[in-house]
Amino acid sequence: MKSESEQNFKYHAFISYRHADNKEDGRRWATWLHQALETYQVPDELAGTVNGRGDVIPDRIFPIFRDEEELPADADLAGVITRALDDTNFLIVICSPNAVASTYVAEEIDYFKRLGRSGKIIAAMIAGEPNTSIDKSKLLAGFSAEDECFPRPLQYVYDEDGPTDKLAEPVAANFRIIEDGESKEGWTNPESYRQYLLGQGVLTSVEVKSTVKNYERQQQLMLLKIIAGVIGVALGELTKRDKAYQIALEKEKAKKLRRWLTGVALLSLIAMGSGVFAWQKRNEAERLLLDSRHNFGLVLNERANNSVSDKRFGEAAFYSASLAGLVKPGAIAVQNKLRWQEMLSRPIAALTFPHRR
Repeated sequence: MKSESEQNFKYHAFISYRHADNKEDGRRWATWLHQALETYQVPDELAGTVNGRGDVIPDRIFPIFRDEEELPADADLAGVITRALDDTNFLIVICSPNAVASTYVAEEIDYFKRLGRSGKIIAAMIAGEPNTSIDKSKLLAGFSAEDECFPRPLQYVYDEDGPTDKLAEPVAANFRIIEDGESKEGWTNPESYRQYLLGQGVLTSVEVKSTVKNYERQQQLMLLKIIAGVIGVALGELTKRDKAYQIALEKEKAKKLRRWLTGVALLSLIAMGSGVFAWQKRNEAERLLLDSRHNFGLVLNERANNSVSDKRFGEAAFYSASLAGLVKPGAIAVQNKLRWQEMLSRPIAALTFPHRR
């Protein structure tokens, strides 16, 4: 049988959760965590290297198993879940009082621990308080058993025979917020948290902005804690590498943005140049048209004068009318010319030279 480090798991992680913790807007924890893990880009300096467990670190944490995403409607729930757990490298439990009340979440943790993978479980605490059901000091501190957020199988160490009486200390990522000195359910969406704080009407807008910013940093750090556990590197190393990697990504994005803006500027210049060129050509065409009309007018004027000199008064009238725009030259020019000769030659002659009658 292959060792854990030699086994190729189908899923990098399995998200165990109560569906009640994935319904409220701004608090769809399973959906948010699923997307955050699968879209995370592992820093280039880590991807492809071998971690302390002997596993090759992937460049992406994909795929992740989540029942709403993976299960067909007619699936054999128990069979599909157990097969997925068999083929999963890490178990991430979304911990809350809702999760404690779920027998499914408890069974998934129990099954995974019986596979011998107790060291590959991460608790994502979103609400409640851990170990209030078994720690009397927490009851004295004002917590109740109903505040418990760790399902029972998560609280105890397992051996080859199952659960023991020894308390476990699971790796935990804290996504809760502190409000009025108490831990309360956090938010997956910073904007939802901001709107919630503004609705409370207690903090100023500046204080709200600062509170949300601090929670964003906490949320990102806790997400990196989960990722560090899944890929098998120390949190400190991942945060350092991730910060450098994110800075490099931002620089690359800025470089691409500058290139895009440069391209837009060039296109704008080209468009402006084309507009100026078109305007110049239009003016030139208008000038040529005026010149052609002027030259044509000179020709008509000359012909009219010559016709008068030769006593061809009909033609002279036609050319004068054309020059005045009363007759349009073109395909019917000859027809117009003959008509004007017929209509105007004799009357004009008679009017202009009465002594000839």
